[in-house]
Amino acid sequence: MFFLLAHGTWATHVRGGYLDYRWLSANSYEFSAIIYLDANGVHAQPEITIAGLPDLVTLPLIAYEPIPGAAGKDTRKGIYRGVYTFPVIPFLGVVIYKAAVILPNRNTGVVNLSPPSDQISYFIETEIQINPYLGANSSPVFSDNLPVINAPINETSIAAISATDADGDSLVYSIIPTLQSKGKVATGYVQPDQVSACASCTFTIDRDSGTITWDRPVRGGEYVVTVKVEEYRRVANTSNYTRNGYITRDIQVLVYD
Repeated sequence: MFFLLAHGTWATHVRGGYLDYRWLSANSYEFSAIIYLDANGVHAQPEITIAGLPDLVTLPLIAYEPIPGAAGKDTRKGIYRGVYTFPVIPFLGVVIYKAAVILPNRNTGVVNLSPPSDQISYFIETEIQINPYLGANSSPVFSDNLPVINAPINETSIAAISATDADGDSLVYSIIPTLQSKGKVATGYVQPDQVSACASCTFTIDRDSGTITWDRPVRGGEYVVTVKVEEYRRVANTSNYTRNGYITRDIQVLVYD
């Protein structure tokens, strides 16, 4: 297993994002990092660097865009893209790589993290499997275009965090703890429905559709959640499925009066 880490030198105000990949040929993949920024913070970095084995890859900023509609208020999207070729492994077998984006830091005032949240790093991770038995694979791609989730206080809120898979793999969604570095949960993290005492409040995700339901937020502010999307492929001539990677997505929920 190999671990790749994308570094950046942003100061603050990362709202969320994800890292996906597309198979090109042989061991070459195109990586795309989508990073959502608080428009009141710093401008998007012109590039981020993925450190891998054995080469370094720089993902240049190819677009920095405003986002239309209420969901895009005060948020901008940075798109980074580049190609990386993994080393050829001189034996047959499954090789697992992990790519991650770590940026300092998040925006301030995130309710379900310990203050000051702008001193907590932003981290997302993507698992890539090079598996000769299953063939080429591209990651799922998020298709909902939501930079953040807006949720009215004291009401049930529903948001569809949807992804598609070009290979036809089955997708399974879950909520996982938000991280600040590999294997380290962000300081003070609790799931949004655990911040304020409310016995009847629940924060859930449908494992098949990715639909998030918060019934119901009772405290206003900005929250962070991390969605994990695992992909499963049916093994030829069997009824069995095997997991062949995942992506994670960090997204903010803005609860308003």
